[in-house]
Amino acid sequence: MSNTFQWDDSSVKEFVTKLLQEGFYDIPKHLNDFKNQQSKPDYEIILYRFESLGICIDKTSDKWEEAKSNTDYKIWSVKRLHDGIIFEVGDMIEFGDFGPKGSTAIEKFLVSSFDNNYIAAYHGAHGLGLEKWEKTKPILFYTEDSKPVYEGDEIWQVSLLRDSNKCCSTNARPEITPVPSYFKYFSTKELGIEWIALNKSILNLNEVKEIGKINDDNLYFKRLIETAKNKLNS
Repeated sequence: MSNTFQWDDSSVKEFVTKLLQEGFYDIPKHLNDFKNQQSKPDYEIILYRFESLGICIDKTSDKWEEAKSNTDYKIWSVKRLHDGIIFEVGDMIEFGDFGPKGSTAIEKFLVSSFDNNYIAAYHGAHGLGLEKWEKTKPILFYTEDSKPVYEGDEIWQVSLLRDSNKCCSTNARPEITPVPSYFKYFSTKELGIEWIALNKSILNLNEVKEIGKINDDNLYFKRLIETAKNKLNS
């Protein structure tokens, strides 16, 4: 994204002087060249990275000017000037309808060979211009019901400890990844409670018998009793 070019008295005078000096032929080309010279990019390259060595350099390095033209150096981080946001390789952004779906990592930055004012972020062959970059949060993990979880999301936590039948609200944070083996997480309280009901011991067999109005000689109820005894003896 380039800052929008606007004419003023000074630029008009400068352009007319240029035409008088260079001639009035091919005025559209003169006009386009003049606008490109007057406009300024909305970005600043902050770091280059020497790929094979994994070394990043900034403007204080004596290699800075070399990095601009040496293909061994890749643009590593870029500052968008109008809002001051810095983007780095690896940052997550949305590439839009024609790119990868969902939050996707920036793999590289490229400056247009036709217009130095234009820079794009790329993932594979999909590029996105500077003005459309918006950072997104990385997915921390997925809930048991296959919903993506981002930092700060409210999720519902169920402990796998035998004496715990609670479903508690918590906020997702990087510290809980990878998900501990003694917890399960759900996107809603209802799903957490349903999992507890299906997977944890919350009713004794007499309660099951009473709720289902089951007779003592019921074959399936006898099998439940035998299964419970076997678990207790194991």
